[in-house]
Amino acid sequence: MSKVSITFISKKTWLLRLIVLSLSVVVGRLYYLQIQLGETFTNQSKKNFTRYETLLSPRGNILDTHGAIIATNRPVTSIYWKGSGNRKITPEQEKTIETLSKLVAIDFFDKKKEIQDAERHSKKFELIIDASFEQLSKVAELFSSDSNIFIETTFKRHYPHTTLACHLLGYLGHLDNESDHPNIIGGKMGIEKIYEDSLRGKAGSLMRIINSMGNHIAEYEIEKTHEGFDIVTTIDLELQKIAEAVFPIDQPGIFILTDPYTGSLRAVLSRPSFDPNMFLAAIDKKEWNTLQQQKSFLNRICKATYPPGSIFKLVTFSAALETGVVDHYSTWYCGGYSVLNDRHYHCARKEGHGELTLKQAFAHSCNIPPFDMARKLDIDTIARYAHIFGLGEKTNTALQEEVGLVPTKEWKKRVKGERWWLGETLSACIGQSFLLVTPLQMARMVGAVETGYLTSMRITEDMPIVKEPLAIRAETRNFLQQAMYAVTTKGTARRLSYMYDFIIRAKTSTAQTSGLNKKKMSAEYLEHGWLAANFSYKGQPAMTMIILTEKTGGTQLPITIAKEFLQGYRRIMEQRNISYFSSQNTSKNQDPKETVTAETISAEEDIE
Repeated sequence: MSKVSITFISKKTWLLRLIVLSLSVVVGRLYYLQIQLGETFTNQSKKNFTRYETLLSPRGNILDTHGAIIATNRPVTSIYWKGSGNRKITPEQEKTIETLSKLVAIDFFDKKKEIQDAERHSKKFELIIDASFEQLSKVAELFSSDSNIFIETTFKRHYPHTTLACHLLGYLGHLDNESDHPNIIGGKMGIEKIYEDSLRGKAGSLMRIINSMGNHIAEYEIEKTHEGFDIVTTIDLELQKIAEAVFPIDQPGIFILTDPYTGSLRAVLSRPSFDPNMFLAAIDKKEWNTLQQQKSFLNRICKATYPPGSIFKLVTFSAALETGVVDHYSTWYCGGYSVLNDRHYHCARKEGHGELTLKQAFAHSCNIPPFDMARKLDIDTIARYAHIFGLGEKTNTALQEEVGLVPTKEWKKRVKGERWWLGETLSACIGQSFLLVTPLQMARMVGAVETGYLTSMRITEDMPIVKEPLAIRAETRNFLQQAMYAVTTKGTARRLSYMYDFIIRAKTSTAQTSGLNKKKMSAEYLEHGWLAANFSYKGQPAMTMIILTEKTGGTQLPITIAKEFLQGYRRIMEQRNISYFSSQNTSKNQDPKETVTAETISAEEDIE
């Protein structure tokens, strides 16, 4: 074979190889683009003519124990400009805007740039947010067939009773951690936050088909929305309204009404309060700063701690009786003070009470018997009984709560680096010293004196009833009940003795917030006023009421609030013919949701 033939064959072979290689590259590239990236390009092409929209579901309602609405949704109807894809607004559209401005008495001149942008890009622009019925009527009548004007209705959270039970209900805000739906509105506090998943429901989705000009052609519902579930709270709306009305609007403090048998919170109030509706729109900076300074968002019921004052004598007297330090027949002489290491520890009544029995000492809130008990009781023993009454412990509510402070020798050594002194025991026995409690703990403790068990606090009716026996003897609890009754008939709360048809067992307390030498300096150093009571109306099962007024210098205001509330309570019960309590307390021990942490509650059986 000639040299020329060999060269030709060689060139032909290399040409074929090049052609095959080129075809392989083309085929490989086509495979990559059409097979491997086919779905990606399909989705990108769909985006040219499809738009997806998330449809948020209406939130569930929040109801009181009788089904009355406390938080709901209200329709918000807005008027929009819907762009047509024109590069500029036509003279006809200019006339439409001018006519609409005169019709609703709103000048849209400052919105002309946004309207122009919406027109060019076939978008919608909100002209009137939450239009009035009059505005809607006029627009619907004149522009019912106008392609640029359309009306759309959505739903907005609404709290019809404004500040009522606001700390329990909570409020809504943007949930920044929501990856699926950024900037979605959800619960930020209270029941709105605790039950967010149930209240929110399930969002749906909608697919819209548009043409090359951005005009809407068709729409398809991909996934239906599911409305949020309603939440039935334990709150009694009518009783809550009474509490809100009788508690001074500008007075910081709390009001709690609870059913001690079930732990159901029937009325809760924390002042200062706020209107949850304010979070549904832009908040004025000055108003926001004022609310922050007043600590309006602090739920004082369970997130604030206070010295308990003389209400703590329930613990002190119980510890003394249970350990045999005193008995029911013990007596004392009160001369106005007690002396320890040359220091005078004063009674609330400077001139003294004279001869007192154990019950009289409790009824008149005399400090001398507790001072005497303190000399014989170890602080750790007192702390142990405080925990028996639920202090220093959570109340097991769904709300965030503090545990307060019940001091011990070990605690002071660890935190303060000092030993515990006997003088501090004297202060602790009357509810001062380092002691701190939440009002919700006090409600649980006082309710246990009535029922014989500590009940977990419930904010919704679907929460189980959980009880723990109060680990003191029946005769001790019986004494506490009699002593609390003496408080209202002969003692510091005898102003409540004139409430006919009521049996009231109470304890008042003036809790120091600073040294007595500062009391006259300013109102900032005045004492808190407490009233804790179990009351029964016309023989019905008892309710527990806790009232605290901050820095009011005494118990006069809490007692006044209690009287006014009980008068309103009587009116409500007469209107209902007392059917409410009858239904709530029927077969309590047969409630399938009720959980008792012991087989029997002997203290309750003995007292009954």
